[in-house]
Amino acid sequence: MKAAFAVVDPESGSVRQVIPFQFNPERLSHKITARDIDPEGDPMQLVRLSGPPRESLSFEAIMDATDALDQGGAVEVEHGLGPRLAALELLIAPRLDALLAADRLADQGALELLPAPPALTLLVWNADRVSAVRLRDLSIEEELFDQNLNPLRARLTLSVEVLSSDDLGVGSKGGGVYLAALAGQERLAARFRPATTATPAPKAI
Repeated sequence: MKAAFAVVDPESGSVRQVIPFQFNPERLSHKITARDIDPEGDPMQLVRLSGPPRESLSFEAIMDATDALDQGGAVEVEHGLGPRLAALELLIAPRLDALLAADRLADQGALELLPAPPALTLLVWNADRVSAVRLRDLSIEEELFDQNLNPLRARLTLSVEVLSSDDLGVGSKGGGVYLAALAGQERLAARFRPATTATPAPKAI
């Protein structure tokens, strides 16, 4: 199975585009931060949570057009890795029409924020690990080029923010993805059985 980004319609959930990783990453780093409640002088509030944790993921990936070139891939022959890299870069960029619309409003003296992205990005790691994400950082190191200087090999470093039901809304498609992932984690945790030689659980306090 190949890990991938999937771009889906946020209303219907239909898949618009899949950007697979040519080679699965060898490492995946997690950072999970509790979403605390401000205690406001009440020590008991310190153990309460205000919502799902904030989570970020980072990993490295490699893209290589060599095999496609050997097989006569028309896109790779003409553009190398350009289309694949462009698809990734557009996950972090606003649409052209949104930029032009915002500029027209600015010319009219109106302050308008760019609209929300018209698609939802999912990181599909495997069948049991699917997260709605926002691509935060993308670093691309191009290493090999064809005669037209199209990149043929690239090393990528990516960092994504996992979007929760707090970010997207419980009733949204993206919120549903988060809740399904949370339910999966709870099922996995329920299967955990410590070895009998493990440290015994503390007595009730």
